[in-house]
Amino acid sequence: MVIFTVCTLCLSCSDENESRELNMWIASHTETVTEPVGGVKRSCMMYKLDESANWMPLSSHIEGFQYEVGFEYVLLVRMTPIKKPMQDQSDVSYSLIRILSKKKNSLYFSESSSNLSSIEISEMVSTSGRLLAGF
Repeated sequence: MVIFTVCTLCLSCSDENESRELNMWIASHTETVTEPVGGVKRSCMMYKLDESANWMPLSSHIEGFQYEVGFEYVLLVRMTPIKKPMQDQSDVSYSLIRILSKKKNSLYFSESSSNLSSIEISEMVSTSGRLLAGF
């Protein structure tokens, strides 16, 4: 019984430090964020780890993935914890296993969208900064 408990504890501890595969949703747009260290502004892909979650800026890149603005993706990625990240580095790294889905966002590719004025585009954006449904 003691050996079983010790083995279970060791396995549960090692799981936190090992890679795991997960699905990741990538938005068709990027957002400019300000780095917490140094205040540098940069463009970040927006991601979520659950389809119903809110979009968050991705602070690192995804090894092997070539992002194209205007496409929404569902990816299968390997997430690997970084044991001692640098001060301005993410504590996890991601590598692409496979692209599960890649869909065009019609806002970026429809002929009529190139004729919209900045006023019309800003009217399509909700107060939270997300596009309203149907656009």
